[in-house]
Amino acid sequence: MTKNRKSLGDLMAAASPTTSEPAARAGRAKKLAANVVQQQLVVQIPDVTVKALKLRAVEGNTSVRAVLLDALQGAGYPVPAGQAVDFRKVRRA
Repeated sequence: MTKNRKSLGDLMAAASPTTSEPAARAGRAKKLAANVVQQQLVVQIPDVTVKALKLRAVEGNTSVRAVLLDALQGAGYPVPAGQAVDFRKVRRA
């Protein structure tokens, strides 16, 4: 019996997206974020850099995504308003 082997390109094309919709947000940030198209970016960076990013996120009670967007904005890259926030947080009364 022979195995049906697929190329990496075939597997990537058939894969489902790994991102999910952000958690519900209230107010102005929700309206601003709704009009921004999100894309996934996969990069390989040194282990020490990943650890530093995660540590900064934990210390700031935010996500690595928010830390990176803040850093990119500080470096002069355009970041739409309301995007450098932690979408994981669920607001409770």
